[in-house]
Amino acid sequence: MEEGPYWLCETADGFYTTCGGIKVNEKTQVLDENGEVIVGLYAGGSDAGGLYGDSYDVKFAPGSQAAWAVNSGRLAMKDAKELLA
Repeated sequence: MEEGPYWLCETADGFYTTCGGIKVNEKTQVLDENGEVIVGLYAGGSDAGGLYGDSYDVKFAPGSQAAWAVNSGRLAMKDAKELLA
């Protein structure tokens, strides 16, 4: 610590999310432009639209997006299991 130069920078972390991602239904199945299910295609986490509306501050969503990523993956897996059976 007796010699320099030293540099300092300030950082902030956060989870960033999208508003209006790929349109999905309650099973996280991807919907086409007519609202029809594309069989076998799922989207979750930040790629799936519909979790946040225009009344939520989508610039920063610490923690809440992580929980949605886990749960949307669970929902997709549950439906894919039925599809493959």
